[in-house]
Amino acid sequence: MSAERNASLDFAAAGSFTIALAHVVAIVVGGPAYRYMGAEPLGALAESGSWVPAIVTTLVTMVFVVFGLYALAGAGRMPPLPWTRATLFIIGAVYALRGLVVIGDVVGSLRVPGYPARRAVFSAISLAIGLLYVFGAARMPRRES
Repeated sequence: MSAERNASLDFAAAGSFTIALAHVVAIVVGGPAYRYMGAEPLGALAESGSWVPAIVTTLVTMVFVVFGLYALAGAGRMPPLPWTRATLFIIGAVYALRGLVVIGDVVGSLRVPGYPARRAVFSAISLAIGLLYVFGAARMPRRES
């Protein structure tokens, strides 16, 4: 583990783990939570008693946990994982690309009556987490990748 900590990746890990926890909450709460998060079809399936939303959401949750573990590895809080630095850049790009939807969300919030403003918040959070991953990965010494 690195003696030098990387605060950007600490925050990125916290963001990924928080998103993972939100997905677990969606599984527990069911339909209303899926709808609130913008996954209307999963909400309808959950309310009909289908296991599909829980299975899909569990898989997505595991992805966010892996993202968080990579951030912790990059932050020096646990041993490095395979291709840590490169993977952190990829994770950051995934979050940032998802976050760029914030532009359309803001326009939608301003122009479309009833457009959920929370979508812009979710997108902005994704963009911020993506930038934390990218900045954190850029701060890592190349020898630790």
